[in-house]
Amino acid sequence: MAAAALDGFACAPGRRRLFARGVFTLAVVTLVAASERVHAGTLAWGGTSVGTITTQGPFAAPNDFVGGVNFWAYWSLDPLQTKVDAANLRWLQLATFSKAVGSPYPNPTRPFIDPLSTQSLGSRQADALPWYDITGLTKGTIAVYGGGDDAWMGDGPFAPWGIAPLTFSVQTFVVALTGADSKQARILGGVGWGYTLDNTSGNQVTPLGVAALSDTPEIRDAVNTALALDFPGWSVVVPEPGGILSLCVTVAMLAAIGWRRRRS
Repeated sequence: MAAAALDGFACAPGRRRLFARGVFTLAVVTLVAASERVHAGTLAWGGTSVGTITTQGPFAAPNDFVGGVNFWAYWSLDPLQTKVDAANLRWLQLATFSKAVGSPYPNPTRPFIDPLSTQSLGSRQADALPWYDITGLTKGTIAVYGGGDDAWMGDGPFAPWGIAPLTFSVQTFVVALTGADSKQARILGGVGWGYTLDNTSGNQVTPLGVAALSDTPEIRDAVNTALALDFPGWSVVVPEPGGILSLCVTVAMLAAIGWRRRRS
């Protein structure tokens, strides 16, 4: 498939998803001008800001057959922060349909981890890890490769007009692995986005505005519920560096008190 130019870079084909009977296909991501509006949110570790997440889109991308959006996100860490190692960062995506769209997707009332390990990504198969697979070193190289560990990610979901009315809502998070051998991660921040399709008075696709997301008990519960069903053994946990520090201080104080009592 021919590549297209973007800001001097070659834009490899990006994944676009056809939500009907579990079929996936590839298409060139619709390009947007560099002047388009961007949004930014905070990445935080234990209440301390460690970086930002910046987004472009979602931008409506309809044609005669399907409607959908294109969306990009990018994380960046504060160069002075010391709490998070960039090598441990991953993209984690939670998606929900407003109606049944068929296998392999679950009941529309249940959010699922996107992509599922059973999904095909064009000519490739999703892996057994919960990270969002479509990443690239720059916006111009986003394609079906990588393990969710690049700073750029892109998504281009769409659906046939005949399936409307439909709402596809997404929560895209930046998470940090807690250890090399651990199946746990901590949510640093994220964004909500998506689109709706309507064909009652002409085919219309409406992007859902970007909303900043942070680590909350409600979000962790939703993500962990989906992880338990889609990627058993994986979970997101509460960031508690402050709690650990307080525990260390408490232990030190008790030790000092005990030492003084023994001396007296």
